[in-house]
Order: sequence, then structure tokens, then C-alpha cells
Amino acid sequence: MKYLVTGAAGFIGSHLMDTLIAQGHQVVALDNMATGKRSHINPAAEFHEADFADEAKINLFLKALMECFMLERWLAFSRHLKIQTFIFS
Repeated sequence: MKYLVTGAAGFIGSHLMDTLIAQGHQVVALDNMATGKRSHINPAAEFHEADFADEAKINLFLKALMECFMLERWLAFSRHLKIQTFIFS
């Protein structure tokens, strides 16, 4: 199966991408590289540097895929709500 992993250059996205590739799936990796690292991109993935907010570009990706993991969308939503994690000692 072919998957789109957004936020693929981040910690969670890169691990998801690696797992899918290890399971024999094809991965299209998408990241805007705002906080991700290029070294996290698996060379077996088809990488595209793009922003999830670019609706026209994203629609092109989605039309070509059967499944889609949209991790970055959830992260962007949490940043929008300014959710903060507090650590109490």
C-alpha cells in the first residue's frame, strides 16, 4: 500500500515512515522543514518539501494515495490552540 506521511522529517513522522517502509509499504514523505531534519527522511521514501497549508499541492498528493496519515495537521491544530504542557516538580 502507498501512504502519505506528513511531518515526515519530525520525530514521530520519521518513525512512522520507517515502520511503514520496514513493513514493505511505499511512503510519500511530506514536510515543510520548519522544525524537521532532512536526516530523518528515509532514503526509500519519496520526499517532497511542501507545507500542509498549501491546499492545491496537498490535493495533488491525496488524489494519488489510498491512505493518509496526517500527523502534522494535528500538531498544527494544537499549536493553533496554544496548548501548553506544564511540568510540575
